[in-house]
Amino acid sequence: MSEGFVAPNLGDEPSFNVSPRSTVAKAPQAPLSAYAFFFKETQASIKSQQPDATFESVSKIVETMWQALEENQKEKYRKMNEADKERHRREKEVFDRVTGGGGGGVPAAPVRAAQPQGGLTDGGVCIRVGCEKQSVRNVEWEDEYCSNQCVVLHCDQVFKEWVKEQQKGIA
Repeated sequence: MSEGFVAPNLGDEPSFNVSPRSTVAKAPQAPLSAYAFFFKETQASIKSQQPDATFESVSKIVETMWQALEENQKEKYRKMNEADKERHRREKEVFDRVTGGGGGGVPAAPVRAAQPQGGLTDGGVCIRVGCEKQSVRNVEWEDEYCSNQCVVLHCDQVFKEWVKEQQKGIA
């Protein structure tokens, strides 16, 4: 199903595609979380230092590194996430116009009220493709996932797509 990882387009071109064999448009790529941007940036250096490392071990190392970052160091990735959310919103508006869905585009995401760690957010949905559950309040996940399992599955998917893309570049 997946054609490989496509870096988020932060410019004017939409990242959704219309298949040349059909007129069915594929929805724009979901925005990446701040943690996913950090993961993408960090895991390559870990793999170069530990080529036999499993995805699970790389994930644990990246998670530990993320937790060790100061809040001001995480700000870079939060800004990347905000820019990607904006890219997704723009592309979704175009996608909805092209496909006739939604009519006026996507409303701005609601501002989430502060809640205790682990509590449900007020309207956010988990960003993992295929998951429709409500996201939970969690500072480490930027309130974008519903469970540890979705974090791991999403990171695994992003990593595998990145590897495929890297292999295409080598060939």
